[in-house]
Amino acid sequence: MNPQDTNEPVQVNCPSCKTLNAVNGKDIWWQCAHCRTYVRTMVCPNTQKIVLVHSPSMSSEKFTCPHCHRTHLAIAVSQANKQNPTLAWLFEGLPPKLEEALNQTLQPGERVEVKIKGAFKEGLVCTESRVIILKSGYMTGQFFGTNIFQSPYHNISGVEIKFHLLSGYFELSAGGVQNLPKSYWAQDKNSDPAKAPNCISLSSRIQADKFRKASDFIMSKLSPDVQGSRELHALSPKIDALAAIEKLGQLKASGVLSEAEFVSKKAELLARL
Repeated sequence: MNPQDTNEPVQVNCPSCKTLNAVNGKDIWWQCAHCRTYVRTMVCPNTQKIVLVHSPSMSSEKFTCPHCHRTHLAIAVSQANKQNPTLAWLFEGLPPKLEEALNQTLQPGERVEVKIKGAFKEGLVCTESRVIILKSGYMTGQFFGTNIFQSPYHNISGVEIKFHLLSGYFELSAGGVQNLPKSYWAQDKNSDPAKAPNCISLSSRIQADKFRKASDFIMSKLSPDVQGSRELHALSPKIDALAAIEKLGQLKASGVLSEAEFVSKKAELLARL
């Protein structure tokens, strides 16, 4: 039995020496009483299944998933997201300076549900009530301190991932924030996503995939009105094209357009759908 399945003590085999251990169902970390190996509960980013991983210490380790047989970097399941393996994949440590700033920013009892890193010293954190973006270091324009951008979900109007080939960025749209075109390779602060308080630079497809899932999580927290507006915006080009085809049909019926002209224009509009 997986210790995640119950809050009662259960007998679990150590993945290292196979010895049975009595483990509290709430424990994320435990140590084998026989071989003293640390064991952590992980989630496979490929299958999203929970697995037990042995580690000689409490440091991050790579493991081979028994389900997909691929090697992954161990990603710990936290108390906040152990019931949702997808969120567990979106939970990782930030650079020490950002972790310190985050700890000072969080309110007592505020639960972190998503915590992932960007290309530089950048971090995206989602709690049950707000989104926090933290930045530090030379590449983000923060030479000494840490910049913290935060927005409650009700103030967010959208999120976007722009990624091409090997680089891109995550952008959060919120009230009072001006969004300008960005480029990962830009040098000036107005175009560099690393320096924009509401953006995070991305330098790999794995990062982009994580931030896409984080974007879905953020969107799930928004009000139905905001979600509906986003869906309508995505559908508007299709609605416009269908309306134009209907208009073409009326022009053809009235003799303004020939059959050949109607077929040609209709094909152009259908190609946009």
